[in-house]
Amino acid sequence: MVQSATDEATWISCKNLLTAARDRKLNTYVQISVAHPTEQSLTRYANTEVVEATRDPLFLTGVTFPSEYPIYEETKIKLTVYDVKDKSQETIEGDGHRGQSEYGSGVCHHD
Repeated sequence: MVQSATDEATWISCKNLLTAARDRKLNTYVQISVAHPTEQSLTRYANTEVVEATRDPLFLTGVTFPSEYPIYEETKIKLTVYDVKDKSQETIEGDGHRGQSEYGSGVCHHD
């Protein structure tokens, strides 16, 4: 899902996100965080746009790590999906957390 060490972007998508109510559509975005080998904590790197009213969002905002950004083989990249209750205020529904994935920087996609 995330590509590093080049100026190329990779897009992110989700399928069959779970909701509390079956008929409810989600308004979701993905937060991308990075943990460098020398740091113990995650740093927010970027967010996608909010995709409305679907459980299968395709985010058109690409994630790019420019060549000058320090990405190492040991760098961890975490993608967290959130449900937004009110897009205009970007209020997160409940805990809002709908899923996450964590990758080493050598991984470019996840099936």
